[in-house]
Amino acid sequence: MKKVLLAIPTSGNLDYRIVEFMLDMYNQKKYKVTIHISKLVGIEANRNQIVKALLNSTCDYLLMVDTDNPPLDNPLDLIKEDKDIIGLPTPINMSCIRGMSFFKYNIYKDDKPLKDGEGLQKVDAVGTGCILIKREVFEKLGDNPFTPERYEDDRIKVGEDIMFCRRVKKAGIDIWTHWDYKCHHYKEIDLTTLPVEIFNKLI
Repeated sequence: MKKVLLAIPTSGNLDYRIVEFMLDMYNQKKYKVTIHISKLVGIEANRNQIVKALLNSTCDYLLMVDTDNPPLDNPLDLIKEDKDIIGLPTPINMSCIRGMSFFKYNIYKDDKPLKDGEGLQKVDAVGTGCILIKREVFEKLGDNPFTPERYEDDRIKVGEDIMFCRRVKKAGIDIWTHWDYKCHHYKEIDLTTLPVEIFNKLI
């Protein structure tokens, strides 16, 4: 039986929807799932600590899920695809923010986020809100693979997720997504920023 480390990077709070997802994953019978919750300051510190926890375990896979990105379907189904990395599509520009009437996903080809796709697809980069990664990837990459690129004044130039993908590609590892396994993306927003027609539907 394959072993999976289900890791949740968190700032301290867990939404009930992510708790329900964790319980579903823990109680399924196909894979042995160990749950690891990381609470560190800085998302890159959380992710790198999770990698160390994986490598100190006997788990074959890391399934890392952010607290606001519970998947719509079971990402453990994707283990059968036998890919090194599969990032699940998560909306990053939602229609209720900034008056936009569309959204794109954290899935990238040619440095551009995609609007949609079909099935299993090889891509250039993925976000890490919900991602399934083989243990061997981290054994090949070495320490702290989720470290961002920073300017001299310590501002982030390139986030930890895109830098991870760049390191992966440099190591000759392919990156995949599966469009049949999308995620929720919950955000708190100021209601006064909503377009009037959306706001009126909420009251």
